[in-house]
Amino acid sequence: MKLRSMKVKYLLLLAFFAALSYFSLEAVYRLASDRSSFLSLGIFSLNMYGLSIALLLLNYAADTARFYFILKTIHVEITVRQALSLTFINYFTSELTPFAIGGNVAQVYFLNQDGIPAGAATAGITIKAILPSLFFMIAAPILLIYDRSLDRIFPNQGSFLYMSILVVLTILACIFLLCLQKRPDSLSRVTAGLEKHFGKTEKSASRIKKFSGEVQSFLSHMALFLSGSKKYIFLSVLTTLLFLFTLFLFPVLLIQDLNPAVSATEIVLSQIVITFVMYFAPTPGSSGVAEGAFILLFSSDVGKGDLVSLTFVWRLFTMYLGIVIGMVVFYARLRNKRKRD
Repeated sequence: MKLRSMKVKYLLLLAFFAALSYFSLEAVYRLASDRSSFLSLGIFSLNMYGLSIALLLLNYAADTARFYFILKTIHVEITVRQALSLTFINYFTSELTPFAIGGNVAQVYFLNQDGIPAGAATAGITIKAILPSLFFMIAAPILLIYDRSLDRIFPNQGSFLYMSILVVLTILACIFLLCLQKRPDSLSRVTAGLEKHFGKTEKSASRIKKFSGEVQSFLSHMALFLSGSKKYIFLSVLTTLLFLFTLFLFPVLLIQDLNPAVSATEIVLSQIVITFVMYFAPTPGSSGVAEGAFILLFSSDVGKGDLVSLTFVWRLFTMYLGIVIGMVVFYARLRNKRKRD
């Protein structure tokens, strides 16, 4: 019954995401384009599609590799096939839930099904989320100083306030994790208090003890990343940067195919801004927020009649295809689990 409800829940979320994505494109058509064409994939060259497919495969490989190397660093052993499967599951489940929280939950769930303790799995996924955040923490001040494209999204100096808040929140989260890692005894006191007040029955006491054990496992594996193999730490950072860089290159291929005069550097800087905003957007798959930011930054670089097609193809390569593949992998994993049970 639990698996069935999970299947239904994600199908409903998929339907909601599809509707939200359509209305986002409809908004681009009505508010930003000249309404001469809603969707025309023929405006792009075959060469652009070929390069985008190659870039997409590289992006998938980098995303899989960073997850694999992060887990290797904290002594969690999985196969490359498992890492690839979990990467696509993340594409599907994270993009259908606000703040991408569904992807983290799903990856912990399937790693746990593969015999990885929840604490260790959560540590790996947390590190996977922290590494890109560190990149944006470094990039944000540079963008605020040298790139004024942010002002098109957040006028009246709003960009400085918004990005400063996000950077501060990220720093505070990192400090919190470091404090927990250095003083795990404080967490032990918390779990002891929980056990005293809520562990009245054997069942509840057992649950609290299990939770405490998973938290301790989480902290110990977080510490392992900082003191782990230098080779795997380096590969984790390198593949994370490669993953982000390939993500930033998609608009370069698309926009320069329509207008070769646009600077690739400016496109990449603007794409960093969009990705940073998307990381903290509350809507499923950042729908609405992503399309709005994309159009605000790039509407002057191409013809108004091409805006909807440009936005759709960008989302197709950076999101829609991953969601479709992830959906197939997700339901295949659930079906296999049901057969085993």
